[in-house]
Amino acid sequence: MNRTASLLLIVLVSCFSATAQTAKTRRPALPSDIAAVAGQDSDSLLKNPVIQARMKKVLGNKYGSFMESFETLNPVTKEGNYLFSSGCLIHACTHLESAIAVDLVSRTIHAAIFRQDEKTRYFNEGGRATPRVIRDWANNLRQINSGTNNSQSKRSFATPDVAVEQIEASTPRRLRSLAPTVRGFIGGESHDGYVIRARKGSVLTVRLSWQREGDNRASFVVSESPDFYTSEPAKFGAKDNDDQRWAGRVPKTGDYYVYVVAHPSAHYTLHMSLR
Repeated sequence: MNRTASLLLIVLVSCFSATAQTAKTRRPALPSDIAAVAGQDSDSLLKNPVIQARMKKVLGNKYGSFMESFETLNPVTKEGNYLFSSGCLIHACTHLESAIAVDLVSRTIHAAIFRQDEKTRYFNEGGRATPRVIRDWANNLRQINSGTNNSQSKRSFATPDVAVEQIEASTPRRLRSLAPTVRGFIGGESHDGYVIRARKGSVLTVRLSWQREGDNRASFVVSESPDFYTSEPAKFGAKDNDDQRWAGRVPKTGDYYVYVVAHPSAHYTLHMSLR
């Protein structure tokens, strides 16, 4: 009898230990309505308490570096079974970026940190493979930077008034959502560029607002040119009286570019929609 009681006690202790270990390692569940954040800005994901806690765990001591690249607020898009968003360090887009993807099927979180002069770092919950949406994002950045001289790029951030910086800054950032809202800070001789693909016959609307500080002013131009320095305003569409809203019917399917400038500087919000 004593031997049987001892064996039973061992089994119970083992079961309790396993249950406690499982409870300890179980990840907090994602909100049931997490898919609804598609179309909102990246903060809707990054500042969600559950996602924030799980991101800190999967990224470890790289969490601060990851968040550093989300100075810009970009839209959350739905790419197949994934929610996806990326961000960049202001004035360093395509050079210093981070991305997050949430798998709506497995309910796992995936992240990546891209640095132009370093190997891209990938972080995946549960030992799962890096999803294609993140790999495509990283490969696209790598291709953009493949023709860039590293020493010139480093100097461009240290001395933002040199011509090299203007060349680096001229690469527009592609927006995936049909109703994106982006926020940024711009000033001096710099500009921010964005590109969105639109179908023939759709109506493209662009709105710009900015934080008023003294007599600062921000403005934008819609163009069909991928090069800011040789771009001209699109021949279709028109601005309203205060130059803060532009709308036009797209004449042909293709890429359209929006360039933002400010004097002397401004924190701005740019909203684009297609219908």
